Amino acid sequence: MAGVFHGFQVQYQYSFNQQEYSVEELIQTSSHYTLRGLRPFVTVRLRLVLANPEGSKESEEIVKQTEEDVPGSVPVESLQNSPYEEKIFMQWRAPNETNGVITLYENQGVGRHNALPLEIITVIAAIEGIKGIIWDI
Repeated sequence: MAGVFHGFQVQYQYSFNQQEYSVEELIQTSSHYTLRGLRPFVTVRLRLVLANPEGSKESEEIVKQTEEDVPGSVPVESLQNSPYEEKIFMQWRAPNETNGVITLYENQGVGRHNALPLEIITVIAAIEGIKGIIWDI
């Protein structure tokens, strides 16, 4: 005969900024639970552990990914530019918190050409490993 139910434990793991996190939380009397404070665009692995005086039993592992969010800022210290006579080369690092897959970078600039104001807007599709632009003036 099975013993009296004593509660359950939620176990979950996720990675963020190349660090692994593992959390265990004991829930006494509930048939549902909400994980809070998770980062955007992380894969979470979780399982339930049910326990009574006779022992414990783990559920199957559930793997889910949290939704994307707006990316963080490009690190200012990574911005580099090299001006030439007729072009400017810029490069940068991706944000520390991408919060998803970056699909677009947009560069905007304002300058003068022959004493006339010149607005430059360049949209660059994000290509893996490419984080730079050359503006032809």
